[in-house]
Amino acid sequence: MFSGRQIVLALLVIAAVSVILWIPVFSDQMMDFLSRTAPRYAPLTFLAGLGLLVIGLVAGVRILDIIGASMIGALALGFLVENY
Repeated sequence: MFSGRQIVLALLVIAAVSVILWIPVFSDQMMDFLSRTAPRYAPLTFLAGLGLLVIGLVAGVRILDIIGASMIGALALGFLVENY
């Protein structure tokens, strides 16, 4: 009838299709949550990122530069995703 390998392969295909179908639902829920909280936390995130970037540049600590620039970049990317 069916071998164990075929059953496992069928289960993997079903799991992969289920995940692919679930991604838009999860993305929509995540965007809804982020859209509601973004106006409250965006200025704080920008100031924290800018502060880390400036401190990193003045002190010469590269990891702070990277973290600060990443925070500002993630905020800009979120703005673009939200509005376009």
